[in-house]
Amino acid sequence: MGTRRRCVAACFVTVCLGLTACANDDSGAPTSPPAPPGGGAIQVNGTERLGWEQPAPGVAELQTYGYLAYVDDVAVALAGATCASTAGANGFACSARLPPMTPGTHTIHLTAYVDQGGRFESAKSSPLLVRLVTIVTGLTTAAGAEADADALARQVTTVDGVPLQVRVVGQGIADPTDLAVAPDGRVFVAERAGRVRVFRGGQLLAAPALVLPDVETTGDAGGLLAIAVDPAFEDNGAVYAVYTTASGFRLARFVAAGDTLRDRAILLDGVEVA
Repeated sequence: MGTRRRCVAACFVTVCLGLTACANDDSGAPTSPPAPPGGGAIQVNGTERLGWEQPAPGVAELQTYGYLAYVDDVAVALAGATCASTAGANGFACSARLPPMTPGTHTIHLTAYVDQGGRFESAKSSPLLVRLVTIVTGLTTAAGAEADADALARQVTTVDGVPLQVRVVGQGIADPTDLAVAPDGRVFVAERAGRVRVFRGGQLLAAPALVLPDVETTGDAGGLLAIAVDPAFEDNGAVYAVYTTASGFRLARFVAAGDTLRDRAILLDGVEVA
């Protein structure tokens, strides 16, 4: 899924929440939405948004509504709910962030409510079945973070269903952007600000292998972006780095001497930053 947010309910299910008007069956509960394609749970990673169509007489009353998500029958207020300013055939299109959940499969019901001398709440929507998985997005924690590596060991599942055991192997890396593994097992880790750190024997070395004096960053963009070891590293010790400077992108070659990188040779320079 990457970092792009998907609309869970709107893509797979229309959730009908009614305070004043809704298509109800004889019991007064919201009508059942269609099931997800193929049945079963919708896989999410926690960054998506729930979507539904909310009946309301007008925008003024719509703005008085609050929304709850019942996660396995435990009520959680929906944060950041927003609705369209005009209604469609079935109501106003609304969305909100997914409620907090632990990894695994959960059943979500939605309700709408108003506070008027007491809380008046709609019937629960039909259930939405989701399976929360965890995406691995980084190698280590941010600089200065302190945590027990054994306590952070955990089982996660990728978005395509592959189970992985995650264990923190080192801490103290600041904004890592890339890494490269040498044939001898050392790991060179690039930090955006222009440092290259080295993991050797399962330990992060205190002294950086390289500090670039001419790297430039703009907010969260630019900086030391990529690092790679030469296919003939065992013979020539060459390590390549791509980073941004005041004149654009720069590609440079370094030579590993012990746990340091030296003898810079600039191969490309001044490549325009798009």
